[in-house]
Amino acid sequence: MTLKPGEIDGLEFSKGGGLLPAVVQDASSGAVLMLGYMDRAALEATLERRRVVFFSRSRERLWEKGETSGHYLELVDLAADCDRDTLLVLATRIVRLRSAVREDFAADIDAVRRHIGDPPVVLFGHSFGCQVALEGYRRRREKIRGLVLLCGSAGRVTHTFRGTDALAQILPGLIERVRANPLLARGLWGSVPPELSLRIASLTGEIDARLMDPRDLLPYLQHMADIDLLMFLRMLNEAGEHSAADLLPEIEVPVLVIGGDRDNFTPVRYAEELAKALPKGELLMLSATHVAPLEQRGAVHERIGAFLDKLAVTPP
Repeated sequence: MTLKPGEIDGLEFSKGGGLLPAVVQDASSGAVLMLGYMDRAALEATLERRRVVFFSRSRERLWEKGETSGHYLELVDLAADCDRDTLLVLATRIVRLRSAVREDFAADIDAVRRHIGDPPVVLFGHSFGCQVALEGYRRRREKIRGLVLLCGSAGRVTHTFRGTDALAQILPGLIERVRANPLLARGLWGSVPPELSLRIASLTGEIDARLMDPRDLLPYLQHMADIDLLMFLRMLNEAGEHSAADLLPEIEVPVLVIGGDRDNFTPVRYAEELAKALPKGELLMLSATHVAPLEQRGAVHERIGAFLDKLAVTPP
């Protein structure tokens, strides 16, 4: 049970020279995130703001975790131990995602390019990765020889799922529910076996099990079961509000767009519009769903190989 403001007087601040050690755990996974120290003012601020605030011994002032980076800790629960001299804080990590596609993920691409010696590259993206690849081009287009965009669009993906904006409408409310009930949400999300998710995806037409070995998708589904649900939903929401459509007419390199004619995540017309808006865009439409690279493995490899040959690029 969360410590109440009226119970603060009963805590043993004097044992630590006015400070209590505060162990912070992830409210969903139970993982220990950090150890900090709280004086009375930091504890009161934590309870009032519902964000974790420490007393910084090096700065000699209150310090809200994330005050610089924006990656803060949202308070879920807080309790004292039986000796009243140590605090246990349950919190949810809130990562700044407002400009993640344009700033953070594009910066990651650029960092990888520089790390490997900054050679000429072809950027590949699948699904949401298409937006990241496009923003990678926006960030630094030098030495980018081409783009390969598979089963994705220029953005606003939550407004086009199954051809409607229903997903965009429900996401904010869903995020708030998960934020308010992290343990329940984590339990429900992680309780679905990947094999069952695979079966549901097949029955609902999200994948075509006749065209692929369904086991190839199991590692991805296992990863989804283990992912931080709140972070994933906020990232999906960010992808849904982001768009690189303004960039498309400026892209001067060849771009291969590959789509699936039964892709519910990126319906056909969005792949067609993407290819049409690119000055050097070419479209390959396959009989496939959102996992076209698995369902039409041979056709995808052949077309990408021909595309790279045209660019005089040797595949790895």
